[in-house]
Amino acid sequence: MAAAERKKQQVRDEIQQLRQEFHDLIQQNLRYDPVCVCAAYHHTNDRVAHSLPTSEQLPRESFELDPELRAKLELEAQQKVTLYSVRRAIDPHVLI
Repeated sequence: MAAAERKKQQVRDEIQQLRQEFHDLIQQNLRYDPVCVCAAYHHTNDRVAHSLPTSEQLPRESFELDPELRAKLELEAQQKVTLYSVRRAIDPHVLI
């Protein structure tokens, strides 16, 4: 049982690391510091972040792996909000 928990924690840690790397890429893509262009990088929280000119930045959509999945999840979320609103209109004491 302990081995399974360790494995789960390893997977959680890997996912967290990937999330952080993705976040760093998004931030790197958005940031442009002309002072750092010569050095081509600067340090933030012990991580190296490269500055990109606007012409080299990617649009946010480029970071989406599956746009159809995102659209589906957004639709499902909107449907839940609508359902909740209807339930609240019928009974204001409904929590969920």
